[in-house]
Amino acid sequence: MTPVPVPVLYTDPKLQNKIAQELGLELQAACTWIEKIFGVAKPGYRAAADGKVSRQPEIYMNDGTKDYYVVVPDDKLKSYIFFALDAPIPIDFDEADEARYELSLFCWVNLHALDGGRTEDYTNELAMDIVRALRASDVYSERIGELSIDLDPQRMFERYNLPDDYYRYMSYPFSGFRIGMTVLSWDNPECFPFVNTNIPPC
Repeated sequence: MTPVPVPVLYTDPKLQNKIAQELGLELQAACTWIEKIFGVAKPGYRAAADGKVSRQPEIYMNDGTKDYYVVVPDDKLKSYIFFALDAPIPIDFDEADEARYELSLFCWVNLHALDGGRTEDYTNELAMDIVRALRASDVYSERIGELSIDLDPQRMFERYNLPDDYYRYMSYPFSGFRIGMTVLSWDNPECFPFVNTNIPPC
């Protein structure tokens, strides 16, 4: 089986990429069952042989090529997480450039591959393990607002229109969930070196 690629990490991530990379690394360290972490997905459009166009979550590899990896339900991994930006980013200039990020964390798992000794659906336990890790985050525990957990694997991909053959991965032993969250950050545009080259990065 061809190894699943993972994007090159940002050396100095910004905005939603910074949040996703830092949270992803923290979650993988705290939830050791997470096999792969991906960054922020963007919708990608792909044409099938029958001419139908599907809208799928894609991750850019950050390697200078034109390569993207499509993070969709399959049996290639035991588990993975990725993020998506749910809304435009409001920045409040009156509140020290406070920015509010509406993010979704997607998690997909092969329950049998994670623990072949268990025969029940333990998706809820995995979701709460991630919630526990978010609450314990060194950087973001005080910045994350109210969470929402969607445990319906079909509904979690509603924003995309996946090809029909992916729906065979929507039932046991496969499972998934989406955690919606609001994350506060402070993004001073003067701290971006490409905006003002006379000011060092913050």
